Amino acid sequence: MQTTITTDIITLEILTHTPIITNSTTEITLDTHVTKSDKEIAKENKAVEKRIKKAVEEDEKRTKALEKAEKKAEKAAAKATKKESKTK
Repeated sequence: MQTTITTDIITLEILTHTPIITNSTTEITLDTHVTKSDKEIAKENKAVEKRIKKAVEEDEKRTKALEKAEKKAEKAAAKATKKESKTK
């Protein structure tokens, strides 16, 4: 569980290019006695890839929405400028 949280924080830092500062210091201890089968490892890797892909898609949607809003604002400003120049 702890490694998942740490992995998610690191993934968010990479995707958002913003360091994330947590309030507490956490220690991660990995049991060397735990062995996982190749199938379990593949399943975990697939889940992580899916989370990363979803985060990237959400980031792309936000970027597109911001670009669309920016274009809309530019059009409105151009229209207002054009209208203002006609009234002079």
